[in-house]
Amino acid sequence: MFFRKVIFSGIILGGYFVDCFSSEMANIPPVFHQDSYDDCKLHEGVYCSFTYTLKPIQDNSTILWTVIKELSSNPYNYRHDILRHSICVTSSCPRLNTSSSQLEEEINNCYDQKYKSLGIAGSISNLKCEGISSEHPIDGVDIFLAFLFFTYVTVIAVATLLDKICDVHKVFGKRLGLVVEAFAIMKNWNRLKTIKPSPDVERLRSIQGIRFYNMVLVILTHVVLFNLMGPVANTIQTENLTHRWTTVFLASGPLCVSTFFMMSSWLLIHGLLDAFKHKKEISFKVLALVFINRYIRLTPTLAAIIAFQASWLRHFGDGPNWYHHVGEEFIRCRKNWWTNLLYIHNYVDPRNMVNIPLCLTYTYFKDCLGLNNLLLHYYSNLK
Repeated sequence: MFFRKVIFSGIILGGYFVDCFSSEMANIPPVFHQDSYDDCKLHEGVYCSFTYTLKPIQDNSTILWTVIKELSSNPYNYRHDILRHSICVTSSCPRLNTSSSQLEEEINNCYDQKYKSLGIAGSISNLKCEGISSEHPIDGVDIFLAFLFFTYVTVIAVATLLDKICDVHKVFGKRLGLVVEAFAIMKNWNRLKTIKPSPDVERLRSIQGIRFYNMVLVILTHVVLFNLMGPVANTIQTENLTHRWTTVFLASGPLCVSTFFMMSSWLLIHGLLDAFKHKKEISFKVLALVFINRYIRLTPTLAAIIAFQASWLRHFGDGPNWYHHVGEEFIRCRKNWWTNLLYIHNYVDPRNMVNIPLCLTYTYFKDCLGLNNLLLHYYSNLK
């Protein structure tokens, strides 16, 4: 009888704490919040994004604050004590003077009053406000790069047309004809889809299939992780991704990327073993020429992407998320574009990589795989 009472009391108390926990979960401030950017812009309001770090009022440890600390202590969860909010100041805090030099302090007071009834307050950081005008208007660099892009597209169009209507080798000669063909779309498309027959094509056919599916996973996980960075409306669902085997790979980008590096290493070893069947000496002259060849093949495309990222991409959209990602990327590429062109942006102050303003962060793999691809290409040319 005694044990029944103990068990029954435990069930009652357990249910009470579960109910308390559930009710407190409903009262937890959202980690992410965004007012309507379009409505704010329509009414010529001021739109501000900021980080609001929570703390209990006068060190009062309420049940709500205990729940917030428990959630934030889990490394698989978001930091529920750090809110990332974007608000239209004129509607969310209508009494504030948006032209005031102390706008950050006034928004802080507005949020303190908002959450005072929950026994929590906070401090604002990383405040970024936008008015109705563009923060990054068109400048001289944009105009210059637009001229280069227009010239490049014109050259491609003319070369494609000439290749279509005449024999460029007869009209322009062999050397100039090769230059024209290099910019002709159809010639490049035919070269791209043509597979040169060789023993490696058949031997590595299965590897090519694995590479395809591996790249699909790499792209998928990067897209998912990029979206999980926020803003997320239902953080609980996102935090539970790692709890289900069906979705754990979506939150495990490093695993998919590791297979990408592993495959590159395997191809490197394959090239080394195959090359050493015939060659046992390494010529640094040939190695340097291969490096120059690879650099010339990769860098123009990379330079074009950097130029577009550092100029016109920011003009193709707006909004808090757009400016947070694309706008900041534009500033980074304007500043550190040269590290990408030298393929050293992974190695510039590697101990402080989190705070380094990297340009095109998603191209980190080029530096990691550059040497592997270089050596593989070199050894494959030795055969």
